[in-house]
Amino acid sequence: MSHEPVIEKELREFAYYRLAKTDLDGNPIEGNTQRRYFHHDDKEFGLLKFRIYSDQGEVDTHYEPDFEKRQSPGIYRIRKPEDSLLRRELYFAVVPCDDIDNMIVKRLLERIEELSKKQESIEIYEANAVVVRSKRLSKIKQIEESINDIDKHQGGLTRNLGRVEIEIEDAEREKDEAKKEVKERRKELIEKEIEMLEIERKRLIKAKELLEEEIENDIGTLEEELVKLKNGWSQYRFKRRRSLINFAIREVRINKVSTHWIEIQVLWLHEEWGHEHMYYRRQAGSIKQWSSEEIAIVETHYATMSIIELMALLPDRTWHAIRFYAGQHLDLPKRRRQNRVLSISLDNSYSDMEFEKSKGISNNVSYANWEPLSLR
Repeated sequence: MSHEPVIEKELREFAYYRLAKTDLDGNPIEGNTQRRYFHHDDKEFGLLKFRIYSDQGEVDTHYEPDFEKRQSPGIYRIRKPEDSLLRRELYFAVVPCDDIDNMIVKRLLERIEELSKKQESIEIYEANAVVVRSKRLSKIKQIEESINDIDKHQGGLTRNLGRVEIEIEDAEREKDEAKKEVKERRKELIEKEIEMLEIERKRLIKAKELLEEEIENDIGTLEEELVKLKNGWSQYRFKRRRSLINFAIREVRINKVSTHWIEIQVLWLHEEWGHEHMYYRRQAGSIKQWSSEEIAIVETHYATMSIIELMALLPDRTWHAIRFYAGQHLDLPKRRRQNRVLSISLDNSYSDMEFEKSKGISNNVSYANWEPLSLR
């Protein structure tokens, strides 16, 4: 019984002979040696690795040493598996980590600067913290003295209780009911006092534990800690910076809104800062192969259609890319001269131009201002 192959023969053989050490008959394949692949988790890139998401797919932090010749080799990739047997990864957008990280950090420091203007200086905060800590230590000392006093008092009462019990036994032998009644009442009062002292002792022990815990985890308010973050940021190492970013931010979301433009959303831990967003234009857009449909559009309309109309049919291609592909790969007649000269950036796609128009962004701007964003 025959059936359609799961994958094409050429693809199967390519994959097999690329990875296997022997052919299907067991003969060694020359030149095929075992490769080693290394993770780059220890590289210092991707401050937002544990806080970054996208509505368009999963975001991973990837080591890419040659991306745009950057000093920092990290990129964020919005990816979504293709629904096929091979599970190829499709990337909606690739963005340098530095671009996103720097904009988020800059905004964070701007926000903290606003806080610091409203608050006392960090030096005053530190001085107040010393005073608070001193008061806590003083309270702990007082509590310890009170606990010691209770222990001594309880010890004395216990000894008195023992003597009263002996006196009760003596009264019973003497059959002196009046004396026995007085001694039993005294015993009852001593036991109640011991019980009350024990309750107070336990309360003091609990209070001491709480004060000690406060000293051990001695931090200020969120605002005070953020001000400390700003003052020390330039001296912090990468891992420390990432930890502080995790502290200050609930989440960051990046979404591709056109060929080059990326929306950045940030949800701050500080409630007054809330949820805000901005748009930033990445240097490189999507790098993808030309589809047969796109090629057919260029072949049919390149020579006669206006630039804007042609770009509208290829919304993610820049005019530079369209013109280059037509000149290098297609044997087409020269374009007909246009009566109207258009001022179009060669590096903008139609989707870029439409997005900039919808947001009122000038074509020479690389990012927009931060604006509040209502929670959805």
